[in-house]
Amino acid sequence: MKLNLKIEDLLLGIFVLFGLSYPFIVGSIIFIQEVEERKHTQEELRTFYNLLLGLEDCSKQKVHQAFHLLSEDLQQSLGGEEGLLKTCLYNRKVYEGASVKEKSSDSLMVVELVKDGKKLLSMNISYQKKDEGLKITGIRYEEGH
Repeated sequence: MKLNLKIEDLLLGIFVLFGLSYPFIVGSIIFIQEVEERKHTQEELRTFYNLLLGLEDCSKQKVHQAFHLLSEDLQQSLGGEEGLLKTCLYNRKVYEGASVKEKSSDSLMVVELVKDGKKLLSMNISYQKKDEGLKITGIRYEEGH
């Protein structure tokens, strides 16, 4: 028995195959975009807490970039960009040589600062993802034991 396939049959088969796989393709694209967005959010938060804790260079340019991630209330409570820069410079001396452990959820990141096996500080950073981007809404510190 010989199978006679026509171009129309092949085209119809391709369209049916595409129609059946379309939801999986769209789902994969959405999943990849969400993973990339989550990764970008984590990087922004990591950049912020590294700056706040003085774990990286405390330059005015980096402070200016990180300052826009903060909510207006938090901007005022930190003393503006100048206050954030002073905090960075102070923490740079205090926490020199410390390492960081972080845990994250949808709206909270917990950062633990550890040096020589002792927990120096635990910091909770609460944030929201909006259409405009990431906004850090609160920071709570807890001294280590």
